[in-house]
Amino acid sequence: MWRWLRLVLFITLAAALVFRLGAARGDFMKQFLTSLLIFGVVVFGFRRVVRFNLLGCLLAVVSVALLGGTLELVFPV
Repeated sequence: MWRWLRLVLFITLAAALVFRLGAARGDFMKQFLTSLLIFGVVVFGFRRVVRFNLLGCLLAVVSVALLGGTLELVFPV
């Protein structure tokens, strides 16, 4: 119904997931984009994949766990 409110909430929650603030601006943006990507996968997984399906819930959780490991390999800290 209110798509703009969902978008604002999505971006706000992704920004709230940034825990460590570095000295450079790029560090914040990198962490913000990774949290935005992970949060987007979680939202997509629970809206499209799960739908009251236990196996779909397992698939969404495993996908997020694998995505976290992949992001650590692609963007080393």
